[in-house]
Amino acid sequence: MRTRGLGRPGLICLRVLVPILVYCHLAGLALAESGPSITELALAYDVRGYGEYTANPDGRVSPGEKVYIYLEVDGIASQVMRGQYQSRVSIDVEIVTPEGKAVFARKAAVVLNEQYESPQHEFWFYLWASVPKGLTTGRYMVNITARDLIADTYSQSGISIWLE
Repeated sequence: MRTRGLGRPGLICLRVLVPILVYCHLAGLALAESGPSITELALAYDVRGYGEYTANPDGRVSPGEKVYIYLEVDGIASQVMRGQYQSRVSIDVEIVTPEGKAVFARKAAVVLNEQYESPQHEFWFYLWASVPKGLTTGRYMVNITARDLIADTYSQSGISIWLE
């Protein structure tokens, strides 16, 4: 896997949001110039750390199976608050049919609201969810929206999955 930023460890946050487990970690430093950008989005069998995951390249999943989504977001703004730099990010996830009908949606599946001694603009996240049972076989899209809550900007990206 490629490495981005300095790869310097920092923040770890863990939050359980049924049925999604969210883990996020500070990836490094970058300059926030034009709003957030999802620079990496992948389905994975597992995630071990920043840039370290076993990809699921064909995106085949079964109902009830745990699906990992790994993403890196760059270009997050920060603001000075009480002498420190604050970053605020929200990640939305949605699974839709080819016709665009949402079969799963979670706004603010993860919310990062942290302060640092220096500006931090690049973060990585992973989340997982069990694929809902009862869905028909076929192709679906997992859509991710990364929201910069300070700059009030966002970036969207999607990845295809095949439900067996």
